[in-house]
Amino acid sequence: VYKNEAYHNVGLSLRYARKLTDKVNWSIQANITNAFQGDKVQAITTQPDGSMATGMIREGMSWAITNSFDF
Repeated sequence: VYKNEAYHNVGLSLRYARKLTDKVNWSIQANITNAFQGDKVQAITTQPDGSMATGMIREGMSWAITNSFDF
């Protein structure tokens, strides 16, 4: 029996909103995906000798900033 390391995905977000006028609201949001993850190949299945048979590419950290106006 071959066991692989466990993995976790951590996402962070921060949002700020403000009323610009009586009819217009503005907000900005920052999102971080895979906050503590670097790019790497992780084994999914193994060969009988313990070497990797199938792997997946784990995406590293990424981020996005979004602005929104509500009328």
